Amino acid sequence: MIIFFFAAFLAGFLGATFLAAFFAGLVATTFFAAFLAAFLAAFLAGFFEAAQAIACGPGKARERLAGLIRAHMVPILDRGNFVRVFLTQRQFLPNRSRRRVGKWSRGLEEIFETVIRDGMRKGEFRGDLDPRLTTLAILGLANTVSSWYGKEDASMERIGSEFVSLVLDGLGRRQ
Repeated sequence: MIIFFFAAFLAGFLGATFLAAFFAGLVATTFFAAFLAAFLAAFLAGFFEAAQAIACGPGKARERLAGLIRAHMVPILDRGNFVRVFLTQRQFLPNRSRRRVGKWSRGLEEIFETVIRDGMRKGEFRGDLDPRLTTLAILGLANTVSSWYGKEDASMERIGSEFVSLVLDGLGRRQ
């Protein structure tokens, strides 16, 4: 057991997982893939439900998009390691699990895209935007926070405010 904790300390999540699988007599990659797939599906389900509630909630598209951006980054505060595992390890899942996780991810993208389209239709956002590319840019921006949060002197509240301002100013109608 001490070896397990030592491996966890030295090698982190991945190393500890493989060591646990080894001692359990399992093929490490199978154990890790099954664990990761189950974890990611549960994590994404909660993420998706929160985003759906914001997107379907009250307010203008600008307000709902601001809420989506902030909510997308909040899990970094209390589940930062899990967010990093999702962003860096999902490509190693077996095809079936990767497709299942991909469906959740595309569902989240569709939520953002729907709010952007709504804002365009109502004149809150520029009409010349590509909603798909805009969605991917916003999610890319928000997803990078997990790689540097805590290394910069900025609270999540400040980061969220800066990102929301940057995005909404960029989507705004040109004068």
